[in-house]
Amino acid sequence: MAALAYDVAALAFKGDSASLNFPHAATSLPRLNSRTSSVRAIQNAATQAAESHFLMPTEVSSQEASGSFFWDEEEVFNLPELLNSMAEALIMTPPALQNGFNWVAGESETTVDLTLWGN
Repeated sequence: MAALAYDVAALAFKGDSASLNFPHAATSLPRLNSRTSSVRAIQNAATQAAESHFLMPTEVSSQEASGSFFWDEEEVFNLPELLNSMAEALIMTPPALQNGFNWVAGESETTVDLTLWGN
């Protein structure tokens, strides 16, 4: 909305040489002259233009609609199957523990006397 309000004010002050955020909407924006219009009038026109464009749905022409492309991510990435495989992975045993873990086999024959705090 602020960008449209800026465009209305820019058109009022700079005219056709204004750099607009939405140049395609320039024809539908109100044209005020900064020399003959008050600052308050420009502010009101900018606010009204921003609100009307925000609330007004944009119409898509048949040419634009035929050229549009819909990319179904669920189909491309097979999303339902991906989610199922992710859920299945949560209940599987991790590969490192498939054979189980033996605490005794992990111990070495020699013991080391290690003191953490010296006296």
